[in-house]
This record gives sequence, structure tokens and C-alpha cells, in this order.
Amino acid sequence: MNYEKALSLYRSDKTLQLLRAEHFPLLVGFFHLVFKQQDRISYSQNELQGILGDYLYGLERQGINEYAKPPLDYLSKWAQQGYLRRYYESADEPVYELSPSTENAL
Repeated sequence: MNYEKALSLYRSDKTLQLLRAEHFPLLVGFFHLVFKQQDRISYSQNELQGILGDYLYGLERQGINEYAKPPLDYLSKWAQQGYLRRYYESADEPVYELSPSTENAL
């Protein structure tokens, strides 16, 4: 692998972007808890938003106050960044699941 290929990979690979993400500890801790430990593939938006709200509250109780945005803001941002896949099955409510690159990172 030459320099240009390595640089291209560094800039464009979603797995590497997750590992360099600003909220990496939050992302990995939360995704592992809700998807891997619970052995779940997908969540409705309301369900995942509620769980993330509880998770953020738990972090706040531990003195970690870096995450002040509402849970839905994080979910939307993570979907835009490609860490979560957001889609509609049959209802009006979106469903979230891990993207393949996030699966690789975990």
C-alpha cells in the first residue's frame, strides 16, 4: 500500500472515521450495550432514543457532562455520518441498525 492509498483509506473509510470520532467513547459504549449485549439488530427511533436518554443520564450521574444534546440529535447525526443505518419498514417511525462499518469497528 502506498501513501496515496493509505491517505484515501484514512479519509474515506467509515470504520476508521468511527475510531477517530469526536464522541468515540459514547458511540462504542452505547452501541455495544444496545446492539451487542442485547443481541438486537434494530430498534425503533422512540425505543433507541429512550435508551440513549437513559444512557446519557447515567453518564451524567458519573460526572461525565460532555454530552448535553438531546438523544435524537445524536441519533440523527450518527445516521448522517454513516454509523447507524436509518430506514422505514412499514410504519411512519424510522428504524435504526448498525451500519456494516460500525459492526467492523465493534
